[in-house]
Amino acid sequence: MSIIFDQYQRYKNAQKIIDSTRKEGQIFKILEVGANEHKDLEKFLPNDKITYLDVKLSDEMKKDPAYVLGDATQMEFEDNAYDIVIALDVFEHIFPDRRKAFLDELERVSSIMFVLCAPFDVEEVHETEIRVNKAFRCFAGIDHPWLIEHIENGIPNFRKTISYLKTKEYCIETFSHGDLDQWEKLITLHMFSALDEKLIDFADSIYDYYNSYVFPMDYSKKSYRQFIVGHIATCDYNIEKQELDEKVYQKLDELEEQFWKLYNNSKVGIVSNQLNIQPEREKLEIYFDLGNGFSEEQCLKYYLEENQRVVRKIDCSEFQQMIRIRIDPMNHAGIVRFNDICFIAENDRKISFVEKRCENLIFKDGENYGFQDDAQIIFNIRDVKGIVLDYEYVNMPVNGVGIFKNFINEKNKLKEKYDIKERENKEVSEKLEHYKEHYFAAINQREDLKKNLENINRAYSDVLNSQCWRMTKPIRVVLGRVENWMRSHRSTYLIGKGIKSICTEGMGATAEKVKKYKQVSVEFGTYKDEVKAAHRSKQTIENVNKNITFSIVVPLYNTQKDFLKEMIQSVINQTYGEWELCMADGSDPEHGYVGQICKKYAASDKRIKYKHLEKNGGISENTNAALEMVTGQYIGLFDHDDLLHPSALYEYMKVITERNADFIYCDENKFEKIDDKFFEPNFKPDFNLDYLRTNNYICHFTVFEKRLLDVVGKFRKECDGSQDHDMILRLTEHANNIVHIPKILYHWRSSKNSVASDPNAKPYTAKSGILAVKEHLQRCGLNATVESSPIHPNVYRIKYELVATPLISILIPNKDHIDELSRCIDSIRDKSTYTNYEIIVIENNSTEKRTFEYYDKIKQISNIRVITCDTNGEFNYSAVNNYAVNYANGEQIILLNNDIEIITNNWMEEMLMYSQREDVGAVGAKLYYPNDTIQHAGVIVGIKGVAGHSHQFMPRDTVGYMFRCYVPQDLSAVTAACVMMKKSVFKEVGGLDEEHFKVAFNDIDLCMKIRKAGYLVVWTPYAEAYHYESISRGAEDTPEKQERFRGEVAAFMSKWKKELDMGDPYYNPNLTLKREDFSMKK
Repeated sequence: MSIIFDQYQRYKNAQKIIDSTRKEGQIFKILEVGANEHKDLEKFLPNDKITYLDVKLSDEMKKDPAYVLGDATQMEFEDNAYDIVIALDVFEHIFPDRRKAFLDELERVSSIMFVLCAPFDVEEVHETEIRVNKAFRCFAGIDHPWLIEHIENGIPNFRKTISYLKTKEYCIETFSHGDLDQWEKLITLHMFSALDEKLIDFADSIYDYYNSYVFPMDYSKKSYRQFIVGHIATCDYNIEKQELDEKVYQKLDELEEQFWKLYNNSKVGIVSNQLNIQPEREKLEIYFDLGNGFSEEQCLKYYLEENQRVVRKIDCSEFQQMIRIRIDPMNHAGIVRFNDICFIAENDRKISFVEKRCENLIFKDGENYGFQDDAQIIFNIRDVKGIVLDYEYVNMPVNGVGIFKNFINEKNKLKEKYDIKERENKEVSEKLEHYKEHYFAAINQREDLKKNLENINRAYSDVLNSQCWRMTKPIRVVLGRVENWMRSHRSTYLIGKGIKSICTEGMGATAEKVKKYKQVSVEFGTYKDEVKAAHRSKQTIENVNKNITFSIVVPLYNTQKDFLKEMIQSVINQTYGEWELCMADGSDPEHGYVGQICKKYAASDKRIKYKHLEKNGGISENTNAALEMVTGQYIGLFDHDDLLHPSALYEYMKVITERNADFIYCDENKFEKIDDKFFEPNFKPDFNLDYLRTNNYICHFTVFEKRLLDVVGKFRKECDGSQDHDMILRLTEHANNIVHIPKILYHWRSSKNSVASDPNAKPYTAKSGILAVKEHLQRCGLNATVESSPIHPNVYRIKYELVATPLISILIPNKDHIDELSRCIDSIRDKSTYTNYEIIVIENNSTEKRTFEYYDKIKQISNIRVITCDTNGEFNYSAVNNYAVNYANGEQIILLNNDIEIITNNWMEEMLMYSQREDVGAVGAKLYYPNDTIQHAGVIVGIKGVAGHSHQFMPRDTVGYMFRCYVPQDLSAVTAACVMMKKSVFKEVGGLDEEHFKVAFNDIDLCMKIRKAGYLVVWTPYAEAYHYESISRGAEDTPEKQERFRGEVAAFMSKWKKELDMGDPYYNPNLTLKREDFSMKK
């Protein structure tokens, strides 16, 4: 008997993966999780030592030493017990709350690799399984056991699975196999082949053909099954894929057609007789809406006879006062021919109907109606006493499911093409209108400028010819020399800038700038100092892997001579020498020296490449021209007037070889002249998706693997000005290992025409940046509006669309302090624009009479409940909230202190727009002290030894370090004084730790667990509240409390020692851990 195609898909791919990594003569020790009694894996890997694990074993299997009884979510094997662990179509059968444990075990038990395959939660896969299950039910009369398990329990989420696995040590790679349409056809064929021996034999011949000819090319993106391979960095695998051959698929279609012809001539009653069940019969159902919708109580049902014309008279007199009638012609897909539908009123008078609507109608040809599953025809009609139906039902043959689906697909393709054409036409029309508008505006502006220029020239001429101008020449000469002298000395130049800043921005903003300049000026030397230091340590380069070449691309346009030479020289000065400098020059003829300088360098160093462009295409097109010159494996993006630290490429090489990085960036600072000291360092966090969406914090020096560019494409001209932000967003969507080097390896020149110096120097950058972010969100399946924020045109405010308005349960622990509690509840009720919420007050150890009187009062409000949690007189914040979550009816929960007062009206919407995302586990708010200073802008782990609030005690309107007080961002933790999360996530991670963190650090511990589970923790500044700081809890003012606090500190430092030692990924090791102000480490 042949191997069924579905099993062959799994085991053959596993064999190909394993054999591609095998060294000559190597024998692997393999564990297969979830095996059956057939030992199928041995047929594909006969020489390896294979053990089979399953949660249930038959008596025969128990006798075989190759089988082990066990639970795959808690295997009784030592770490690295097997070389390879395989789980083929097992993951989807693991209970959802145990799936992460299952993944943990696959990695723990394997030492080289694990291979996992499964269907994942994609809409097309879900719909396909529903259809196949219905086909099975047609002849078996019951649901297919594993398909109905998928449908009812839900199959795994691919994106969340990959996100979780990427937190592990293994490298993770994926591929798809098993075209979804072909899988549906073949699995349906397989089920129906059980009806007859001849069908089984013919099906075997189809499997043989598929396995031999179709399988090697069946790597479609739209596949039934996804393979996930986790492997150590030194292990690599390769899957050979054949090119698609339409003739092979045509032959498969012909074989399938022959099968269904054979089926139609077979004894189709065999299975039904053997199982003693009757196939599901089709029914005609007529529903009557009496004003409360359609229901089973107002319904008439009649069995259908296949391929037989029926004229049926139906008495409707019992359903008085009907307003609508719904006719369901059949339960499954098929065709009905309605020769006549006639509605009868009193005295046998025919009445006409209005607004007929057909649900799930695929086509209508005359009287023939073709329906998908759950067909419905709805009539808006009244006063009907009877219905006459003249109809004929045509059952859909089994292979008709595929034919019907093809029809649907063709129809959808045509509609899609039409929609695309419509969108294109609309876009062209909009662009045309846009160009018209701007063209005429430009014409008018040109005329205005001409007139203004004429007026200026006249006035200028009058001034030059005036007696006064000639008399003041000596004064002007002296002032010019003074100005040049001031500009040539940094101290006098900064004084001038300070005076200008006071006039334009005010004293407070200028004082903050001076403080920043003063702080960093003593920390950094000059570029020349860096070169000397780097080359003194050049001996450290000798042991570096030199198999990787960096291609540094630079678009040139009218670059100043000195800037150009300094830029090129900074590349030549690199301590790592495997690089090529690719420069594409779009300079105009007046700046011909640019080409001369580049050619001179290229003549003396073969690593330098230069190309002159026929015309300046703008920064994106010029950069694309430079990209065409690259031959290296990694590409670096470099501006034409900036500088690289001499050790930049060396440091990047280290993270590529040591950490398998495919996208890398570093910290940076600014400079004006090469001899000046650097200033304004930008110490960045590790990859921070939500921060990146609000502003291009990554910026420089971006280096990425060339294969990523092959996936995402080159720079887009429509994003000129923010083309780097657009490219970074696209690259990071596909990167596997994004690495941040927390060292200043890039120097950004601050000139009067650069955004580094003045954000308003290039106003068009904001518009292109908004476009880049918006399109990125669309690619990620997120609908949102994007606009510039008030603090900076290139910092964006994103408002995500709420996909639903779920019930939110607000949990407020309380012990007396009714004044604070009432203020909190009143602010929620008075301020909140979100209405679908409930408040649950958790009474804990109160003693005052007025407290319970207040409880009685608020219990009268429909969406407020008071529950009691007894903690034996001690305050255990974790236990109280864990208890309350069990009473929460909401899909989302908010943990809220009773000393919170809401400020922002739409605070719940602002938090929900993040919490609704699948990748987000918790969302925190921005909290202020009553004196309008910041109490909480997120939590930095490691501050003051354990954790501290970001920017604490700073003024409310502080922008923060690199805008971090004003933009949503991912963080390690947020305070539970006001935090929203899905109830499912709270339970998934085990809630708050009520044993080790009764009062302090329980929220930080919870967030750390949420991040460890693969979710993001987001902080948003747009949900604001006052926090009167732990009034219920009180101060740590007794020896017992202080001892408890010391114990909680010790517990946190022990539990999260690894994370504390590594440092907060959303902070930077160059910043201090002694204070919360993001100042530099001394």
